[in-house]
Amino acid sequence: MKNFYSFNPVKVLFGNGLLDNIERELDDVERILIVHSGRSSINTNALPKTKEALSRKKIFEFTKFSENPDISDGINAIKYAREKEIEFILCIGGGSCIDFGKLICLGMYADEKNLWEILKKEHNAPNKTLPFGTVLTLPASGSEVNNALVISNKKTKEKISTFFLTLYPRFSVLDPSFTINLNKEQTALGILDMFMHTIEQYLTFPVNTPLQDRQAEAILTTLIEYGPKLLENLTDYNLRAIIMWCGSAAVNGTISRGVPPDWSMHVIGHEITALYGVRHAQTLAFVFPALFKLRSEQKKEKLKLFGKNVWKITEDTADLHHEAIIATENFIKKLGICTDMAECGLNKKEVANRVVSNLKSQNFQPVGEKSDVTLDDIYNVLISNK
Repeated sequence: MKNFYSFNPVKVLFGNGLLDNIERELDDVERILIVHSGRSSINTNALPKTKEALSRKKIFEFTKFSENPDISDGINAIKYAREKEIEFILCIGGGSCIDFGKLICLGMYADEKNLWEILKKEHNAPNKTLPFGTVLTLPASGSEVNNALVISNKKTKEKISTFFLTLYPRFSVLDPSFTINLNKEQTALGILDMFMHTIEQYLTFPVNTPLQDRQAEAILTTLIEYGPKLLENLTDYNLRAIIMWCGSAAVNGTISRGVPPDWSMHVIGHEITALYGVRHAQTLAFVFPALFKLRSEQKKEKLKLFGKNVWKITEDTADLHHEAIIATENFIKKLGICTDMAECGLNKKEVANRVVSNLKSQNFQPVGEKSDVTLDDIYNVLISNK
């Protein structure tokens, strides 16, 4: 097991009705900026309920940002927050909304001219950031329980993931009833996102972490069992609760402690989103089959464990690691998500060329758990996608 530190200060309020208690979490602030997309926050009744619970506070709203938040929108929001002397950010939505809120918090006391460089760790971050909390309405990214921030830059055609210790939410409200109005596609993509977050941390190579492996396997088997049930019963509160907690458990830091994470699938997926606007989880469905087939020998030991403990493949054959990949690909299709870019109207050769070119312009360094996934590998993955 690798050395590690463990830190997660996020207070989780999980369950129906706990949003009513939100004011007690905000005794020290008066001026609050609610960040929301104007869609799920209203459709789920989360926004009016939040305003009711905070009726004695001074509330402002900001809604002008895209599904994949852009740095330029963030700068506008930061200026607005400064103008209104905001003391706290409250994000109502899914991962994109929460990441956008984190961007505002980071930039509140920074020079916005350097904000992109700060995100890329090419410039020092401010010593102080604005505190924030979340009300989750779209379980998928897990941004409600960690310090990760994913942001795009349309000008440079980049989408990056970054981390700051000051960007853990003070609290997150996870009420499954706020997810009941999500449609089948949104729900399926959320399930897949959770699944792939777990895969990125689990399917690498053995380092004597049986507890972390079993915790990851528990998340994966739960998603496999209950994900399809939820897609057939979208308004079932109990199923919604199970899936919602899987999303948070996948990336709250528990299963990543002491293990060598991969994340190469996300690096490639982020480029497809940046260049084509494809939804994040959909890009992971494109990338997974070919990437894991390419790296199947390197990942053989963990893939075999995956096949036995998650997919319950009882016969230990020489092809067990390949069978585990095929089982996962079939699960993606069972969720109703296609794995072939051509089926979604994308030209594989064009995608491969543009992704590699874009990464090359960003001074790309090999990625993966052993930092050995090269630009040639990425090209081969995308050109052979099916």
